[in-house]
Amino acid sequence: FLPIARNDLELMVAPGQRSWELSTVEKLKLFLRYNFGSENKFYIYHNANVLPRFLLLDRIKLFSDADSLLAAMSEATLADLRQTAFLEERDWADGPPPQPDFSSGSVRLIHYGQDRIELDVETDGNAVLVVTNNFSRFWRAWINGKEAKTFPADHTFWGVEVPGGRTRVEWKYDPPYRKVNFLNLRWFWSMHWLIPGPDRYGT
Repeated sequence: FLPIARNDLELMVAPGQRSWELSTVEKLKLFLRYNFGSENKFYIYHNANVLPRFLLLDRIKLFSDADSLLAAMSEATLADLRQTAFLEERDWADGPPPQPDFSSGSVRLIHYGQDRIELDVETDGNAVLVVTNNFSRFWRAWINGKEAKTFPADHTFWGVEVPGGRTRVEWKYDPPYRKVNFLNLRWFWSMHWLIPGPDRYGT
């Protein structure tokens, strides 16, 4: 694997040997160590010019449709994206959009699992919390134990409004197949008890 020559990437980990500088026999030995040993074969970089996993945003912009939203995001600077939630108007038909008014805040990760994320959030005012995961209506949010409205932020991320002060925000994955499996299990047990079997009656 060749290194990447980019000024915005900081090299964190590199292979001990560069395969293109080795003889055929040395490459074979290195291949065996790569695949059956513990030797690192990757270049790992840190890119500082990306959005963090969790953001607290202090302003919003509303757009009439996805095309205009994406066009505005394509022209936005990284600083704009770190401060502004780009939202579609159609997501606020049942109530007003959030009104962030905080000046400082922090997000601390408590738990990050496959189907649950828990955060400790503290702000000095209302804020929009954005999680840079792909939006899905099956990921639902609770704030201090009470379910909260979630919405697509920046077209594709998770968004939720958090109040000022210290809050516990929990995201849970609740797909429909879990309910189907539960119903199937109940149906199986009901049929098991309704239909007599030889083991139950000794016949």
